[in-house]
Amino acid sequence: MIDLRRTIPIIPKGRRIVLLPLLLMAFSALAPAGAAAESIRAVLVEGEKRIAALSVQKTFAVEPGDPFDLEAIRTGIRNLYATRQYSSVTVRREPTPVEGVVDLVIAVKERPLLGSVTLTGEENLDREKLLEDTILKSGLVLSERSLFREKKRIIDLYRDEGFRNATVDYEIVSTDSLGRRNVRLTIDEGKKVKVKRVVVAGAKEIDEKKIRKEMKTKPDSWIRSGDFKEEEFEEDKDRIRRFYWKNGFLDARVDSTSVRSAPNGRDLTVTVYVTEGPRYYTGKVEFDGNNVFSTEKLREAVRLEPGDVFNQERYEETIGNLYAVYSEEGYIFTNIVPDRKKNGRIIDIAFHINEGNPAVIRRVNITGNERTKERTIRRELVIAPGDLFRRSRIIRSQRELQQLGFFQDIRFDYRPVKGSDKIDITFDVTERQTGEASMGAGFSSLNGATGFLRLSKVNLLGGGERANLMWEFGNFQQVEISYTEPWLFDTPTSAGFDIAVIRRNWDSYDETRRGGGLRLGRRLPWLDYSRADAQYRLEERKIEADPDASRSVQDAAGTRTLSSARLSFTRNSTDRLFHPTSGTVATVSGEWAGGIMGGTTEYQQYELENRWYFPSFWKFFLGLRSRIGVVDGLKSTATVPVYKRYRLGGTGIWGLRGYGTRDVVPEGNDFDFGGRAMMILSAEYKFPIAENQIFGLFFFDAGNTWNSFQDIRPNELKRGAGFGIRFSIPMLGQMGFDFAYGLDRETGPAWEPHFQLGSQF
Repeated sequence: MIDLRRTIPIIPKGRRIVLLPLLLMAFSALAPAGAAAESIRAVLVEGEKRIAALSVQKTFAVEPGDPFDLEAIRTGIRNLYATRQYSSVTVRREPTPVEGVVDLVIAVKERPLLGSVTLTGEENLDREKLLEDTILKSGLVLSERSLFREKKRIIDLYRDEGFRNATVDYEIVSTDSLGRRNVRLTIDEGKKVKVKRVVVAGAKEIDEKKIRKEMKTKPDSWIRSGDFKEEEFEEDKDRIRRFYWKNGFLDARVDSTSVRSAPNGRDLTVTVYVTEGPRYYTGKVEFDGNNVFSTEKLREAVRLEPGDVFNQERYEETIGNLYAVYSEEGYIFTNIVPDRKKNGRIIDIAFHINEGNPAVIRRVNITGNERTKERTIRRELVIAPGDLFRRSRIIRSQRELQQLGFFQDIRFDYRPVKGSDKIDITFDVTERQTGEASMGAGFSSLNGATGFLRLSKVNLLGGGERANLMWEFGNFQQVEISYTEPWLFDTPTSAGFDIAVIRRNWDSYDETRRGGGLRLGRRLPWLDYSRADAQYRLEERKIEADPDASRSVQDAAGTRTLSSARLSFTRNSTDRLFHPTSGTVATVSGEWAGGIMGGTTEYQQYELENRWYFPSFWKFFLGLRSRIGVVDGLKSTATVPVYKRYRLGGTGIWGLRGYGTRDVVPEGNDFDFGGRAMMILSAEYKFPIAENQIFGLFFFDAGNTWNSFQDIRPNELKRGAGFGIRFSIPMLGQMGFDFAYGLDRETGPAWEPHFQLGSQF
């Protein structure tokens, strides 16, 4: 019998080339010179427990009847090791009674299976978090490799949390009844480290403080944790390089870094070693190959000036600007090759341009829409097949779709058509839940038992239609139905109606309304982002004064007919319907009742509102709002109805946070008798908490009312400030809560909570 364990060992890769000739000599010595090739009679397996012998034989892939081939046997051994099921594989060659025929015996030693894993020593990290992504699952084939990977994974988790000196040891602690090995991982967390000092060695031309400011790795202080994170530190190297490049040091590099612990094992000193090199300045900026645009036109896109310090960021921005100039005129296939040449410390730049041909849109595809009809989307687009590709028109189309309020996300992509200068554009939309439903009930000493049901649906039939049903019952009653068709007869003309029966209990009187209105609107093609709207209302309004109402309100009691017309002009360039981050909204409106309109109620009302939105750092954005209004009679101020007079406070279009609802009236007026002029100024600084779902905000409001337009005094505005939160809730819409501090309340400064439904700012 010949034992092949000595002749077919598994040899480390680095030594196989050296030993291969010796192995071949050893095997040639096993057979007599001139002997015929041997064949294999049987392939036997020994040592198997979990894995069937047949499975071992199939993986080995040497079968009875095959010739005795050393290379085939070696390949079979490698195949078995590759399964990672075995810790040892050897092959024996045994002779048989038949000359020239041998048996092969495969002796395997199976790796054990994993039973359970226990942790000890963890204190600062949650056990569930440590085992959340573990590879050590019961039944896993246990190996040194898998244990090492688990050890490294846990150590990395601790390092991410600032435990840089954490260690993990593992051991087999027992074997269960099924022969599986139970493993215990012992953790020594060590001390949590904090960065105490950051050093930039080699900084000479640029102040070290400026470089440290660019890094995310910062020393521990009362405003920072000082945690050391490997990933952030690696990214800091790139931040330092880019900061140097931004300041003209194009040869600057980070040579090495070091992280040293203090003797207490807790405080770290982080050092970054840099080589600055010379500072470079911008030289000539030239163009060639440009025929569509003049050199003067292209220079407008350049963000570098000759003689200035060469700024890598502005250089990259310039390239992007040049591509934008060409893509705006349809030349999306343009290729711009920048060439930088050093002339001492001067960088001369040449932009070699291959303009190509303008791209023409072949198709505009719409995907992702399930409820919304395709024509509803297409009518909002400002591009069409046959148009030149213009990026600004694509962005404008995105904006128009966002303004509909139907979509949570709108993405676009374009692909060139092979063999032509045409492209296909695809708008992929993600629809949002546009239906709202809410109901509830309650009891108050003012209104008694009340309840409500509200149903609202935008994009009702997939064409952008809007329908609303509101039913409130109890002492406070309201039934209102409204419908709006946004594109009447497939033109940008909106039309709608509403019918309402409303009874409201205000602080000193009850108001009952019965009637309805008709609406008509049209986009204005001659002024971008603009539209005009007209409305006619016919209602019966009844005022019932409470016994404790003021004389002014008691004099206004009675039933009157309202016949009114309202005209408004709006320009809205905001980027989205909900929570806009840029753009403006301007609205001017006039409303007239009585006179030639008929009815028994007379007044005229004029209002002007402006809103501005500005993006800020990170994802913060600022919103500013101003609103001014005046109402008067047609012949006498006495004909202005009490419900048209301005009373500020609370939330809504007359909101003044920090004050009770409708609490702010002109000085000297009764508590329930509003003014004929008002002014509101507001600012909101908003930021997302959960993208498109939850927003936080800080705000400042100022406003007041007066008895005439001539009495308006901006220095008499009542102020309020505070913070709030907004939720976008499917089936409920926009909801919010504000907590405001009224600075100029008559009873002294105090906090006032506010709850609101809908978007008011």
